Amino acid sequence: MQMQAQMYPERYFAVQLRFAQKVAEVAQMPLAEAVLNYTAIYRILGLKGQFDASHPDWQAYIQGLQGTDQDAAWTYQVYLSCYPRILKFMDEPHWDCFTYDYRPDRLAIRLHFSNQDASRCFPYQVLVTEGALQDFFEFYGV
Repeated sequence: MQMQAQMYPERYFAVQLRFAQKVAEVAQMPLAEAVLNYTAIYRILGLKGQFDASHPDWQAYIQGLQGTDQDAAWTYQVYLSCYPRILKFMDEPHWDCFTYDYRPDRLAIRLHFSNQDASRCFPYQVLVTEGALQDFFEFYGV
């Protein structure tokens, strides 16, 4: 049994952005670079191919980031506006619950997981229950 594509909640973006802010601080790099290279936001917004900092849609998104608590709300609004045209997991080549992007510029593969099974016997189900997600968000303070 397959699930409908689930939308990410705003808190998911808050965690991604909090992580990027910490990376930017520790690595002394611009927030925009950390968001591009250390979060899943580029891909989640439906931008495909190589991570291109000059892509017009990415530039429009980055221009709205302020480095404040409002960034998660901004990111979520951009995500909602892009959602209808974003390829969903089942629309892409995949194997079971995984898909990937190859980054030849870095000789790296980025794995992506998506819970596509609604049965209770699914091995990852425990990771995606509402209680587990709530614990996750509480741990990160979002």
